[in-house]
Amino acid sequence: MGIWMQKKEINGKHGNLTIAFFDTEGFAASNISESYDAKIFAVSTLISSLLLYNSVKIIDQSDIDYLEVLARRTKLFALHSQVSTQKWKTMTFNHDLLTFPPLIWIVQDFVQSATDSQKWLQNLMESHFRENDEYEISLLSIFKSIDCHTMFLPAVQKSLLRDLSKVSEHDLTEEYKAEREDLEQKIYDLLVPKEKEGRPMTGTEMASLIRILVEAANNGSLTSIPSRWDSFVRNLITTAIVDCATYYRSVLESFDEALPPKEMQDLHRATEQKSYEMLAQLLLGYGIRVNEARDALGKKIEKYSKIIQRYNERKISLMITQIRNEIEEEFDKNLYHISLPHPSVQYQKIIEKLLVELPKRYQKMIIDYVDEQRLEEECSLINRSLILHARSYQTKNYKAFLEEMETAADTSFRLVHSAMDEFVTCLTTTDMEDKISELIQMYNESFVEGCSKSRDEEIFAIYKLRYEKLLMSKIGELREKNLRLLKEKLSSGVEVSALKIVKVVVKLPQHDLNKLLDLKGKAIIREFSEEFADYKDSSQFHSSLKILHVNLILFTVI
Repeated sequence: MGIWMQKKEINGKHGNLTIAFFDTEGFAASNISESYDAKIFAVSTLISSLLLYNSVKIIDQSDIDYLEVLARRTKLFALHSQVSTQKWKTMTFNHDLLTFPPLIWIVQDFVQSATDSQKWLQNLMESHFRENDEYEISLLSIFKSIDCHTMFLPAVQKSLLRDLSKVSEHDLTEEYKAEREDLEQKIYDLLVPKEKEGRPMTGTEMASLIRILVEAANNGSLTSIPSRWDSFVRNLITTAIVDCATYYRSVLESFDEALPPKEMQDLHRATEQKSYEMLAQLLLGYGIRVNEARDALGKKIEKYSKIIQRYNERKISLMITQIRNEIEEEFDKNLYHISLPHPSVQYQKIIEKLLVELPKRYQKMIIDYVDEQRLEEECSLINRSLILHARSYQTKNYKAFLEEMETAADTSFRLVHSAMDEFVTCLTTTDMEDKISELIQMYNESFVEGCSKSRDEEIFAIYKLRYEKLLMSKIGELREKNLRLLKEKLSSGVEVSALKIVKVVVKLPQHDLNKLLDLKGKAIIREFSEEFADYKDSSQFHSSLKILHVNLILFTVI
């Protein structure tokens, strides 16, 4: 067991050389630990200038994986052995230990068809692939060079194959002999001294290196590096934890819509339990490590649960906002299509019905997603919002009533103005009052007709009275216009009648001239009174009559 060493002196292309052959036992024996195999491989590789690695029949993916693990552990061992041992204080740090020798991978009992074994191995390593690796592993980046040499069966008889130590040279197959000779030549061509800092190592340095490596291996420099099985178990546990946590997260994130908190909590518990069950199945038989893995999974689930819960809360808030907007839109939709102005009593009943039904529907839609306090806040919020919407529509309806009444008043006033513009002659008091009554009736009929929707509203009487005051102002203007026309007419009549006294022809001498003129004046006054008899009830008539009387006296005196 262990490593056997034998030396041989040859005369090679590099001159006279002393070759030290190191032969190791096979790996993966039933009574040997993997750590022991790693020590044998590490020491053998680090003291060699050419490494021969034997396999049987075929190289598969597991062989490549195993050799890669051994090689990388050897690199760490080389570093640890130099850093940790005190004996290296007498020597400079040997960086050459971190550079591996050339590798010849020998495949024994190879019966497959491979015309170029080197190319075959090259293709095999280049096609090597691992799923979900966080790093790239390649033997081509570890060893200085890699060659592959296949060897046929050394014998074909079963009895000989059972114990090759008893096989003579004569019993060997010709293919095996030829391939053995090729291998010997390949080794001979690749033989170089073990170097240190660019020069061949001396025997003393080689002995010191072997001693240091063996002591480092025995002192545990390699034990801190986990075995392949431990790594596998850890990777399995890590993968199982990640997979179960991913399963948990994928289930809880599979819902696009918000979930009620209770439903989310139930789903969390069920999925958490399922994740633990899956973990237990994946790690069945790993003892205490299952509990450790369960704790690690629990932490991941707790972390994911908080994240997903916050995300669900945001989705709930967005959903509630969307529902609130939809409720508000439905409120608007129910009122928007109603033509305005609409009877206030009916309009108020429609609004009150919506203010009762829609908040109830809103509460029913969100009650499973919020707690009692949040529900109360949301219901209060939707009520305030809908009340504001209701006031807005009531204001619009009120303004529509005002617009209808203003339009009706404008139309009615235009009719009154048109009738007043046609009024160019003065009227008697009776006719004037009749005309005013006619205009008021015209206005009222037009206004009431124009207020077909608002005349039954409470505000109708208020605004009707306001517009009637404006109408009375217009009527007052009409009276003033009639009075002005009457004054002008009476004034003109007074002037014409007063001039009549001047045109009276009297034969002189006349003994009773005053009496004659008095009679003429009375006749003129009588004619004036008869001409303007329709206006005798007005104060302007009597004033004009007095003015005429005075003018007649003045003209008589003159």
